[in-house]
Amino acid sequence: MLPVFLCEDEPDIREMERKLIEQYLMIQGYDMELVLDTGNPREILEQVKKKPVRGIYFLDVDLKYEGLDGFLLGKEIRRYDSYGFVIYVTAFRDLAYKTFQHHIEVLDYIVKENQEAVRDGICRCFDTIVERLSRENLAPLKACYTVKSGELRRHVPVEDILFFETDAGSHRITLHTENERISFIGQMREIEKELPDTFFRCHRGFLVNICRVQEVNLKANEVIFVNGETCLVSRGLRSGLMKRVAEQFAAQK
Repeated sequence: MLPVFLCEDEPDIREMERKLIEQYLMIQGYDMELVLDTGNPREILEQVKKKPVRGIYFLDVDLKYEGLDGFLLGKEIRRYDSYGFVIYVTAFRDLAYKTFQHHIEVLDYIVKENQEAVRDGICRCFDTIVERLSRENLAPLKACYTVKSGELRRHVPVEDILFFETDAGSHRITLHTENERISFIGQMREIEKELPDTFFRCHRGFLVNICRVQEVNLKANEVIFVNGETCLVSRGLRSGLMKRVAEQFAAQK
C-alpha cells in the first residue's frame, strides 16, 4: 500500500483536494491510502522521517510557513524518500525551472484553476503512478549500491558506477558516475566485499568497474573510462586488470 500525503495551508482547498483524492482512490480501488492531510509541512516531514517509505506527495507550492515553502519541503522529502512521487499543486504556471534549481524530480504540476482542473490533475497523476509501478514490476530490478552521505541515503545503480576513489588523508571515499561524484565515509576493503566481481582493485586508492573501462593506458599507468575520466593503476596490478578487461570485452561480443 502506497501512502498518500497532502500539504495545503488553505483549509477549504485542502478539504476539496482531500475529498477528490479519497473519492478517486475508492472508485479505482488502487492500493493507496491518504494517511495525512495537513497545512503544516513539519507534520509531513515528521512522519516521513519516522517511517521512511515510498509515498505520493501532493504539495502546495506557496505554503505560508516560515522557512519551508513547497519546494524546500519537496527537497527535504527527497532526503528520506528517493523514489516517491512528488506532485505540486499551485496557482502558478511554468514552475519547472524552480524544481530544477532545487534538484527535485517532480511527477507533475496541477494548476488550481478550478475544481475540475484539480480533479483531472489528481486522476491523471494517480493513473500515471499506477502505470509506472506496473512497468517497474515488469522490468528487471537493478542492483544498487547504497551510499549514506550526511543524512541522505542514495541508491546508485551498480551499472552506473565508474570507480571508487579514496580521498588522501581522510576516511572518505568518492563514488564516481558519469554525471556526479558522491563523497561518503567508508573503507575501500569493505566496499570491495559488497560489490560483484565486475569490480577490480587496480590501485590502493581505486576500485574500478570493469564494465565501464574504455581503455588502459599502460604507458601512463592510467585507466580511462567511458566519459573520459581517468584513475591510476599500479604496475603490479596492470596485468590482472588487463586480463579482466579482456574477459569482459570478450563476454560482451
